[in-house]
Amino acid sequence: MVTHGGVVDGLYRHTKKLPHVGSRVFSMVNGSLNEFLYERGEWHLKSWADVAHLEGTPLDDV
Repeated sequence: MVTHGGVVDGLYRHTKKLPHVGSRVFSMVNGSLNEFLYERGEWHLKSWADVAHLEGTPLDDV
């Protein structure tokens, strides 16, 4: 699924049991992969801010 950072922010806060209002106390990286799991009625964070797929030569001029 691809989604807006605001949705990812909300799910991260929910998963980590952080307040849903106020300043962010964690980093978010544009274009990063964030993986959540939903098991047995609960959300779990599997990976956060993975940018390995962005390494290498940029293709923006191709």
